[in-house]
Amino acid sequence: MLLPKGRPIHEDLGTAYVKLDHLVRDLIEEGFSGYLKLDNPDFSGVLFFEQGKISGVYTDSPADNPLMTLVKEGSKEGVLNVYSLPTEVVYILATATGGEKIFEDLPMEIINVDGLLSYLSREDFTGTVKIEADGELLLLLLFEGEPVELVYEGVEDVIQGEGVWAKLEEFKTLPQAKLSLFKSVETDRRLQFDPQGIRNSVKSFFQVYISAVEKLLGKGRFGRLFREISLELADEYPFLDPFAPQVILSGTTLDIEEDVSVLDLMEGMERIVREMSRVIKEQKGEKSFNRMVQELKVVLKNEPYMEGFWRSMEGEEQT
Repeated sequence: MLLPKGRPIHEDLGTAYVKLDHLVRDLIEEGFSGYLKLDNPDFSGVLFFEQGKISGVYTDSPADNPLMTLVKEGSKEGVLNVYSLPTEVVYILATATGGEKIFEDLPMEIINVDGLLSYLSREDFTGTVKIEADGELLLLLLFEGEPVELVYEGVEDVIQGEGVWAKLEEFKTLPQAKLSLFKSVETDRRLQFDPQGIRNSVKSFFQVYISAVEKLLGKGRFGRLFREISLELADEYPFLDPFAPQVILSGTTLDIEEDVSVLDLMEGMERIVREMSRVIKEQKGEKSFNRMVQELKVVLKNEPYMEGFWRSMEGEEQT
């Protein structure tokens, strides 16, 4: 996805040095306008912000919850870039990802580009003109008919601003050039990043899960297993350290301190469930274990953020 760079806030920042959910929270609190781009070997995604509100998410592959998918991908080795942009530019970019396709891949030779831009100006058009030709890409971002950002990307260089007009003249002469037009469409684009909601879902899951495990293994058995597994995982997930815990088990309730990264929280608690599932299968057999899982899915069917726990109980590793 070709994007204007804008003013750099963070460039080529390794994900090993930042907790993505904390960075998102800080950008929201600062009233940030711009975008955050995440790239790793298997994923690329963009998070758009308009004055501290998340206004759009783009991922290079379909996802049921693209926002959480992007945030969770931040736990893998990759690179982050954050750029500040004018709010109207972010608006065009964010709405174009799910906007209305007016036409796509029309040959440039049949289009009067100057006439098209004049028409779009008279119509106060807001959206994106995209032109592609042999590995080159040119974007014109229009807000109420006027160009507010121009970007060109070729094999060797990227150009922004007035220099793009000269590239547009070159594109007009290329028989292989094709033009697409996307209209920005206003929808309910506000997306909530809800760390407390994630913590609450983890608590809800374990409140039910603990009772189910103790029904199979015996009262008090969950607590002993939880402490043993936490000790084994403490080097990877310091918040599980039994000697300085930030996730505290009290009966069938978990207390979670707010400064624990929700990415680390989800990953660490899923690891606990995976290890505990292995013990349950060994002691009670696959049939009893599978019955417990099905009962849990019935009780927790309306809870969000459960996918990782189901994968853990099925023995699937995080990808």
